[in-house]
Amino acid sequence: MKKIFTTIALLGAFSFVASAQKTCDLKLEVTANKTSVDFGDTARLSFKVTNNGPAAIATTDTIFYGLKNTNRVFVFNLSAIASGASVNFANVLYLANDSARAADQPIDLCFFLFKQSEILHGQGMPAYANTYLDNIHTNDTTCVTVTLKKKTGTAIFDVNAGTKEALSIYPNPTHGSLNFNFNFDKAASATARITDITGRTVLVKDFGKTSVGNHLFTVDVSALTKGTYFVEFIADERRAISKFTAN
Repeated sequence: MKKIFTTIALLGAFSFVASAQKTCDLKLEVTANKTSVDFGDTARLSFKVTNNGPAAIATTDTIFYGLKNTNRVFVFNLSAIASGASVNFANVLYLANDSARAADQPIDLCFFLFKQSEILHGQGMPAYANTYLDNIHTNDTTCVTVTLKKKTGTAIFDVNAGTKEALSIYPNPTHGSLNFNFNFDKAASATARITDITGRTVLVKDFGKTSVGNHLFTVDVSALTKGTYFVEFIADERRAISKFTAN
């Protein structure tokens, strides 16, 4: 299973303590912004949670979900979900194709809601209250298949290839922060990803939703070892890239 980069905290060892207070039938759905990921690229996963009732989900409730065949447990940063309503969680998880492979590799990602209304205690984690009971499990699991494409050619990145734009960065070389400006023609989710010359992802920074206009971005690269790297800035369907040296 490939690495999954996430803006949500990954919980550690855990145990369950039953504390059901109300009944809700929740449906979980997952989508990927792309189902075929070229080498050096990243897919973003989004989720939709529908509450079929009868009770409402409050902002104080906690919905835990997991990734099948792994020990990964996640929690939604929740807003209230009335009975019959849905909430979308955009760009929650990231799947990076950052390892060379000789053939295309389909990855089946299946996520599931925990089946009982329980309080989850993780190591160093607080107890979560106001939990719910979901006795209908036919809509608790959702899957998406993402194919990681094989690495072709010898170039890791080419700033003139496809729809990639050149990214003006400074200072270069750098041993601390890397700065660049980007002009948004529409609001978009922004992410910076740094790879080494082999194409391995060494750093990912999520800037979240960014408004229209020109914005300055800064990435701390002080932890990188000396060498040549590529920084790729992804704003929805737009991508800009540049090479820099860490010294």
